[in-house]
Amino acid sequence: MFRINSGGGDVFEGISIYNTLKNSTSTVHVYVDGMAASMASIIALGGSKIFINKYAQLMIHKVSGSSHGDSDKFRETANLMDDIQNSLASIYAERTGLPIEEIQSTWMIRGKDNWFNAEQALKYKLVDEIFDGSIKKAPSKIKNAHEVWQFYNKQIQNNLNITNMEALSPIISFFKLAANASDIDVMNAIQSQAKHNADLLAANEQLSIENKSFQNQLASNNKQKVNDLIDNAVQSHRIREEQRTVFSTLAEANYEATKIAINAITPYMSITSQLTNGDEQADYK
Repeated sequence: MFRINSGGGDVFEGISIYNTLKNSTSTVHVYVDGMAASMASIIALGGSKIFINKYAQLMIHKVSGSSHGDSDKFRETANLMDDIQNSLASIYAERTGLPIEEIQSTWMIRGKDNWFNAEQALKYKLVDEIFDGSIKKAPSKIKNAHEVWQFYNKQIQNNLNITNMEALSPIISFFKLAANASDIDVMNAIQSQAKHNADLLAANEQLSIENKSFQNQLASNNKQKVNDLIDNAVQSHRIREEQRTVFSTLAEANYEATKIAINAITPYMSITSQLTNGDEQADYK
């Protein structure tokens, strides 16, 4: 059970909570006790089943944020906010069945907070049920593969006859097997699900390894790129050795801008190198 009374907050933290609820192997019932506003409305949608108190409210609005830096940084932030809004709109669309475009143009428009009371939230399928304060115990029903294994093992531990159709019926229902499915059919379905889960886990672990390797290589390449830029700047006498740390820090934050700034610096020449050489004599008059 997950209870919410929140005005929202950071988008990425909210997405993390939503994904945790959505991907939980347990049945998660979400209860909106007071309000689920802004990012909290997304979190609420992560539940297996969503309940709202008859006096509670949901609120949805346009993504907002802030930035600091040059014009390119502001454009980068604006593009990121647009991408985030599209992602959030797709979550609302998946839940309600409404087109993403309609959600964007009605629920996520500039300067307007869109509030939904319990009846409205139920109407738009943002919640599954309205409750008046008392919470009913969730019905006994298998919702995921983890519960299938728990149910099956319980039958074995209690020395029950697993071939009994009454005992098998929850598993048959979960896997959408034929009503006359045998215990062998059930075991095949369980084993197939277990293999599928193992394959997904292995694939996920491999992707994590590849992603970490890519990120490490990218970081190494960027570091070398910055070092090459600063080395060249020192060798060409555009900056002094004692300025290396300052310009390295600037390049790590914004490589292209730092490169432009360095190239705009005129290489300095020592006084000695500017004096005449050879047999020429300076003429003082």
